[in-house]
Amino acid sequence: MTENEKCEWMEGGFYLVCHSDYKSSMGNGMGLSVMGYSADDKAYTYREFNSFGEFDDSRAGSMAIPGLGPATKKWAA
Repeated sequence: MTENEKCEWMEGGFYLVCHSDYKSSMGNGMGLSVMGYSADDKAYTYREFNSFGEFDDSRAGSMAIPGLGPATKKWAA
């Protein structure tokens, strides 16, 4: 499998939006993910959608973000 991903901070700096395209033996596809922080839930959020019709909606009390430190809690779906 090969994948290319481009990520940019959304205006305001609260969400990281990533667009990906990939090629695999199961077929080619595209994906969109949004990573952020919910102050109400005090949890990091991650939502991902792809062209196979799959999605992921996860959150964690803490996670690894490059330059901001290590993960301290597991993700929960």
